Amino acid sequence: MEIAQTRWRVLSLGIVGVAVSMVVAAFLARRIVAPLRGIDRRDSGGGTGDLTHTIAVQTHDEIAVLADNFNHMTRELCKHLMALEESNSPARPQSLGAVRPGQL
Repeated sequence: MEIAQTRWRVLSLGIVGVAVSMVVAAFLARRIVAPLRGIDRRDSGGGTGDLTHTIAVQTHDEIAVLADNFNHMTRELCKHLMALEESNSPARPQSLGAVRPGQL
C-alpha cells in the first residue's frame, strides 16, 4: 500500500512540476517576444519610409540595445533624408540655372 501512495505522490508532483514549468515558460516567452514584436512592427513601418516612429525602450537587456540601435538608425536616416531633400530643393536648380555654360 505504501508503494502505491509513493507512486501517486511522485506522479502528482511530476504533473504539478510540469504544469508550473509550462506556466513559467509561457510567461518568459511572452516577456521576450513582446519587445521583438514591437521592433518588428516598427521595422515594417520603416520599410515603407515612415521614419517618425520610435521604439519604446522598457528594459535594460539585449532587446533594449537592439531597440536603441533601431531608434538611432531611424534618426540618422531621417537626418540624411532631410539633408538630401534640402540639397534637392527648388532653390538649387534655380541657382544652377543662372550659371552660364563654360562658367563651371
